[in-house]
Amino acid sequence: MRIAPAALLLALLHPLATPAQEPPAPRYAGSWPAALTASRTGAFEHAGETYASSSSLAVRWLRPLKPIAFYVLVALEQRGVLQVETSAAETQYLFDNLKAGTEYVIYLRACVDWDCAEYIEAEEPAALSTEEEYWRIQGSGISFQTADRIVDDGNVAPYPLRYGGWAGPELAGKVQLYYVPQLGHEKGVKLGEIIAPSADSIESASRFRGLPSYGLRRVCQPAPATPGGPPVQDPACAASRSLATAIALFQAVPLPPEAGGVVRLYFEAQGFDGRTRILYLDSQDGYWGRDFHPGQPTQCATLDDFSPGGPCEPQMAVGVDVDGERGNPVLRHARQFKIGYPVLDSWVWNMKPGAFMWFTTEWPDRRCSPFQMNAAYAVWDGGRWQVRYGEDGCPKMLTGVQAPFPVHLGGGRYKMYFNRHFEPALPGPGTPPRKPMQMIYAGPASADHSPQPAFEDWEPLASARNVHYLWPGGGSLTEAEESFLDDHAFFSPTGDPKVLLMFTNMPAGGMGAPFIGSAVLVNP
Repeated sequence: MRIAPAALLLALLHPLATPAQEPPAPRYAGSWPAALTASRTGAFEHAGETYASSSSLAVRWLRPLKPIAFYVLVALEQRGVLQVETSAAETQYLFDNLKAGTEYVIYLRACVDWDCAEYIEAEEPAALSTEEEYWRIQGSGISFQTADRIVDDGNVAPYPLRYGGWAGPELAGKVQLYYVPQLGHEKGVKLGEIIAPSADSIESASRFRGLPSYGLRRVCQPAPATPGGPPVQDPACAASRSLATAIALFQAVPLPPEAGGVVRLYFEAQGFDGRTRILYLDSQDGYWGRDFHPGQPTQCATLDDFSPGGPCEPQMAVGVDVDGERGNPVLRHARQFKIGYPVLDSWVWNMKPGAFMWFTTEWPDRRCSPFQMNAAYAVWDGGRWQVRYGEDGCPKMLTGVQAPFPVHLGGGRYKMYFNRHFEPALPGPGTPPRKPMQMIYAGPASADHSPQPAFEDWEPLASARNVHYLWPGGGSLTEAEESFLDDHAFFSPTGDPKVLLMFTNMPAGGMGAPFIGSAVLVNP
């Protein structure tokens, strides 16, 4: 199988168009009754139910009587096209790596000669949608109370770092967990080590034990107010001038040897002024990524550590409107972020221009959006994260989107999971918001080692697909139950993009604190 050239694709979709400098379009030489059909593939079973693959479609046809050189198959969807060639001896083809929950119209054309100067086509195209994604909560029963916990003292905000050969023999094949623990005096960023010798399966990558005395401690509690409310109330924190008084969400990103061979820990933090920014610290123990204190302690744990001139004074990645040259106009807060780069190639970020960051932001005065949760976009230019803006002076964003998490699919292709808010205002105390899980894609299915996506390369929210969740014992989560899932992280523990694991916050029930559970993709 090989990908057909772009000029041929253009000619096949628009046979009468001949762009300047392009060869003449192939000549139409008739059609044949190919009986072209498309069908879903796979039979993934769970609790007595069967689910088809969410990324594949099988196509079958009858050969023409006329001798041909090869076939060209074109799978067309609303925002992209996938074109492949296959042998004249074939009567079937499996389209793989398609978008979930997406309708494809499939055309079949047979080239009479190897230059495809002349072709015949199937009388009718085939059309079919791929299945949507189904995820199974790991554990037993039909409630969160019987779901598995990936780490005994986990509370919220899990982030896994998968090690490859680049990390050395002691770390290669393992996964390290960054999370917020349950105990108040440990709040911040705690580390967890994998219990199994290596992460070679879903099961082995789903259990960790906590490592005390590493990572970052939260030195002040966030202000008890809505986003954009008054500053931190603790006088010592307000007087400190520290940008990291209250640490929240985070992401660990390994850097290449030429950048120190360290783990850069990006984290969201509320500062002395009540504003939330995205900051970072580099590890002092290389790719182990546990110790971020440059002195004798192995943990950044005091207000003095994080204050200006302190050993753990963080650097700013995304500033806000009061930060001068380091800031970004209009932004009041930058929160709940995730960085996207091609982790299927390597979890070591090469730091070349093009990596992107989704982050959550809001405006109490509704200046740029009536929603309290919006996903804005920044792009790495090789030295700085540049927030993208529209002509209205506001950041380019997806409104009503919370906790976006991109997943690399290969080349320049990504999908992104997020919580979707349908109401601009959050409900009152004691009422959980309605925020089911959805997903969108960036990059066409035919992309191969293309540049990383720009904001405009992502599908609009109108194209968002629903993501379904199943209880271990069978049956689906309701929208209300699904809305409890938050601060999710998706990754492939084995490096196979079809073996996908999700870590996420889950409610303990009653007055219990949330815990960190997991789910696995049932029908890749």
